[in-house]
Amino acid sequence: MNLEDLRALVAVAETGSLARAASRLNITQPAVTRRLQRLEAELNAQLLDREQKPARLTAAGEHAYREGVKVLSAADQFASALRSSQAKPPLRIGISSGIADSVLSVGIDAVRRTVPQAKLVVMVDWTERLVAKLAAQELDAVIGMRRGSAADMPELSLWHIASEEVVVVARADHPATGCIPLSSLAREAWVINPDGCGFRHLLDRALAATGHTLDISVELWGVDVQLSLVARGLGLGLVPARLVAASPWRDQLKVLDVSDFHARLAVWMIARRNIAPCTAHALARLEEAIVGELGPVAAAAE
Repeated sequence: MNLEDLRALVAVAETGSLARAASRLNITQPAVTRRLQRLEAELNAQLLDREQKPARLTAAGEHAYREGVKVLSAADQFASALRSSQAKPPLRIGISSGIADSVLSVGIDAVRRTVPQAKLVVMVDWTERLVAKLAAQELDAVIGMRRGSAADMPELSLWHIASEEVVVVARADHPATGCIPLSSLAREAWVINPDGCGFRHLLDRALAATGHTLDISVELWGVDVQLSLVARGLGLGLVPARLVAASPWRDQLKVLDVSDFHARLAVWMIARRNIAPCTAHALARLEEAIVGELGPVAAAAE
């Protein structure tokens, strides 16, 4: 059972609303909803009466809340005892540039809750460079986006924890309507991540298959800045779907329905083998936070 899902239930019960629970947990309200739905599916019980406004716990939800408080208390005591029994070296985490906007904040919050006294060192870079530092024991774990499988790195522990979908966005007054082929965008300029980004690689490959190349208007990191430039008409963007909905520029943008381009990359947790128990515990909480933010694993583009 995912402890972060239990924390969402407890937060809703104690604050009285999804919005206040999201504020307490420092996550989005949709992320709270996903965690509750996942917990309901695992317990095979309806925990929240959504017909009432605001939603209230059902009888099963009240019971799950009381038992969940006990479970979380025991887990926190276990983590505290584990932390106090071991030295606390820096926890060194690498996060792929392509997903830093999506998971950096929730990841840091999750690790801080688990190892509040430890120094946290976060490095943002390409996945391949981070993995090289991991192999050289300069990092403890990497959250990366990559193609391939765990068999590619037999010397490391890898597991697929989530997937991230990206969409093509344009200025709100862009003339494209309905479902369109990628080739119809071949002459468009793009505001996009620098070369080496997995999403950009997928777009490059898809355009090449139509006999075209990627025309770049602006190349830079940062989803917020990219969307602001797209809203001003500097080109099309390719960004995580979740971040478009949350963007302050969303009313000045529209998502294009591209029939033959669906980009989704696997998000992996990559760690050295035989890591310390305290580090393993922190990584488990980090994984739960990322899954809670991005949603469960889905098929990724090859």
